[in-house]
Amino acid sequence: MPRKLFDDFGRPKKAPAFTGRIYSKMQVSPGDMPWRLETGTFLVLDAYFKTEDYGLFMGNYDIQVQYLPPNSLFHLFYLDLSELYFVNSTPGQNGRVIVVASLP
Repeated sequence: MPRKLFDDFGRPKKAPAFTGRIYSKMQVSPGDMPWRLETGTFLVLDAYFKTEDYGLFMGNYDIQVQYLPPNSLFHLFYLDLSELYFVNSTPGQNGRVIVVASLP
């Protein structure tokens, strides 16, 4: 059973050690509806996101408000990738996101 990194309020329990495993993925927006990189729980320690081609908005299931301009880099840590959603900033302009993350 994997170690639980977050308490019941979503706060990190303690800083876990880096295992040396890396996650990477590139995905082009499939359309103008919100989408996510992973559909099941997927915890990461550090994640770098790079947008290419067109800008994207990032957020949760209900609302995506953090604008990521084209060719920008964004860093998050201690998160569940399945709870992070992206959507095109302009309808019809399918942006691309590349993520590289370290795994617990």
